Formats: sequence, structure tokens, C-alpha cells
Amino acid sequence: MTSPCVASASPTCAENGGQCLGIKSLSTSDDVVAYKSALPNGDAVYVWAPVEGANLPIVAFIHGSHTEPSMYTRYATILASQGFVIVAPEHKRELFGDFAHYPQQAFINWSVDFAAAENVNSDSPLAGRLDMTRLFLTGHSMGGGTALGIACNFGQPGLVVDEWSVPKELVAVVVNGTHNIPPPRTGDPLPVNNIVPIAFMQGSVDDVVTLDQAERTFAVVAGQGPNAFIEIQGGNHFFLTDCDNPVGANPDRNPMTLDQSRSVEAAAHWTAVWFKASDKDPQAVASLSEGSSADYVKVSVS
Repeated sequence: MTSPCVASASPTCAENGGQCLGIKSLSTSDDVVAYKSALPNGDAVYVWAPVEGANLPIVAFIHGSHTEPSMYTRYATILASQGFVIVAPEHKRELFGDFAHYPQQAFINWSVDFAAAENVNSDSPLAGRLDMTRLFLTGHSMGGGTALGIACNFGQPGLVVDEWSVPKELVAVVVNGTHNIPPPRTGDPLPVNNIVPIAFMQGSVDDVVTLDQAERTFAVVAGQGPNAFIEIQGGNHFFLTDCDNPVGANPDRNPMTLDQSRSVEAAAHWTAVWFKASDKDPQAVASLSEGSSADYVKVSVS
């Protein structure tokens, strides 16, 4: 494990020819510790956790294709500041003849196993601080599709490589910028028979996964409820990354029309609210029922 780092000041976003390279520090808050370690298979894994506190639930985070966890630093830091420990594997493999960052459904099990090992590792910042009975899951883009498969206990085509299973501790899921419509992406979505509550979070101007595709997929959610649809108005496909169209990612042709930092804050805030409400927190349940006071966030619960 590398030495944990805590931000001493708000980091800046490094730019390269107009494309953002990301945040210079893993943590963007003095209240959140962040570090990079390794999984038993040799893959990197990133962790964000509150500096203080115990009985902390785990959030497994699944990155999208051609993105990796350090591109979501602000999102992960804000989510961790709400009392969660974020565990985010980084994985490269070949898919469609391309060797790049691609997720798979075993991420959920890798995250749980890593967290369990850290919880009993006296040298870890997480030692003895985790509640291994509460697990949440969030994913972006292809990572959202991966999370959707896990939430439905269904092997998504192209997203199952290593052995995986749904942990019994899984409480709720958030899928970001995701649909479940088979190629050529114009027909009907596959059924979504989720075994845990799901929230869909979607940017309104997303041109990679359109609002219509996400809404049509949400319309066929038929499993365990309640479920929610949260629209970030003015957000494109990268509404939760540190920067719009991060280097290496397949770009969205539509630019963000909402300030990136406000978009990321909204995504992390409502992810935390959804997880806490799904865990029966009264204040979060009330917040979800009341909806957003911000005019650029629309929250619908069914």
C-alpha cells in the first residue's frame, strides 16, 4: 500500500491542450484520506475514506471504458466525506480487439475482498473501521452497465470474465450514464429485474448515452423497489468526472452546460442520499421525498 494522502488545499485541474488530465491529488478534502494499493491479481485499487469514524459502509465503484478511478477524484472524495469508504479497482483487458480500461462484474467481489483484508490489516488506515455488513455499488457508463448486471444478478454480455457473484450484503445501486438497450441501441431495453433498489443518474445533454435511452431503460425496471431517476440538467456523459471529456475517454460531442464542480457535487450528494435512504436513514428518506432544491437536479422516485 502506498502512503495515504490528505489534501492540504483544493487541487487544481491540470490541462493539456484543452483536455483535462485530472486532479493532482487523490483527495480534495482534509477530512478524507485517499490511497492507491493493489489487488491480489496485481490490478491497482483506489480507496477514499473519512479520516475519522468507524462502522463505515463500503461503496464499490466501477469505472467506465477508457476511464480509470483517479478521473473521479472529486466525486469519490465528496462521497467519502458522507461517511462511506470507496473502493475502486482499476482494470485493463482486451475487448472488441482493443486493450484498454474495461470493467467486469467481478469488480464487486474484488472490492469486498480487498476491504475485508484492509479491515484486519493493522497497517491500513481502514483497520477495524469497516462495517462489512453494508455494501453499496455505483458505476459510470460501461461501469454503470456492469453495476446494472450485478443489481439484476445477470451476466451482462462482454462484462463477465472472472468468476463473480452478488454479495448478500449489497443494499442498493446507482448507475450513472447507463442504458440497457442492445445494439444498434434503437430498440427496446432488456428487462431490468433488479434484486436491490436502483437509482439511475443521467446528464440531460449526454450524447453518448442519451436521456431518452436512460429513461426508456428505467421504464422497464421491474424488480425490488423503490427505485429513482435523477436527472442532472446540463450534464453530459462526464457529469461525475473531474473534467469534461477526460484524456483517453471516448468524448461526448455535447459540452457540459452546467459547471463541472456543481455537477460532480450534485452527483455525489444524491448518490449518498440514495444509499442512506436505502439503508433506512430517516433524514435521507425525507430528503429523497422532498427532492432537490437546486433547479438543475430533478429527482423522481417510484
